[in-house]
Amino acid sequence: MKVHLLIFWAFCGCQASSISDNDRIYYKWDDQRVICGVSIDAQTSIPTSQYLQAISNAAQQQEVLILYGHKPQRDFSLSLLRTLIDEIHEQEIPFLTASDLLDGAPRAGVFLSFDDAHIQEWYDMTQSWPNETLATFFVTRPHSLKANEVSLLQEMESAGHRVEAHGLNHLDATAFVEEHGLQQWVDEELVPGKTELEALGFNPIAHAYPFGARSTEIDRATLEHFEMVRSLIFYFGRLKGPCG
Repeated sequence: MKVHLLIFWAFCGCQASSISDNDRIYYKWDDQRVICGVSIDAQTSIPTSQYLQAISNAAQQQEVLILYGHKPQRDFSLSLLRTLIDEIHEQEIPFLTASDLLDGAPRAGVFLSFDDAHIQEWYDMTQSWPNETLATFFVTRPHSLKANEVSLLQEMESAGHRVEAHGLNHLDATAFVEEHGLQQWVDEELVPGKTELEALGFNPIAHAYPFGARSTEIDRATLEHFEMVRSLIFYFGRLKGPCG
């Protein structure tokens, strides 16, 4: 049995990799408009040491590390997040947003982002952060937000955070396009997700794909309406997913 497992391991390419070695999780100031994040959610089982090495790499290489998570405590540990935030401050690199990546001077940084619509939990989380710790919140189902949630997002933006788009109904773009076509996805999911946020007073310039689902065709259509898009890398013992 052990021999068979070893043979399978060798031929399937399942050898362990470190996220810090994957070039796709860094923005290299090369005008790339499709950026790829790595998750801090617990299900990925990525060792803390690999995140810390990735932060160090970003500092040394003058690149931007792209991170994302979902719901605090349910999906990721606040203790882990605080460890990463403290290390970023220790390395003296800034937290950057999409507008910084598009218009800012090349430098080391971290693009810290969170997806879906966990507004109260996000707000509570940010209240204990050190000064100059900024994040981007990709919000889905904006038409379902309650008035107090909109107020919290507005307060977060006033503090320097960014509210960006994550689709009208959090649909898998590739599955929807395969069944209904690209234009219907643009008309019913992508654009309304943006205009609903605009109606609430926000100005989204970036979009994060739900589930990271993307294709070259979908990227092209998305970038007609947004200046930047974020996908993701899955990590379950090896690197894979929509970004490679």
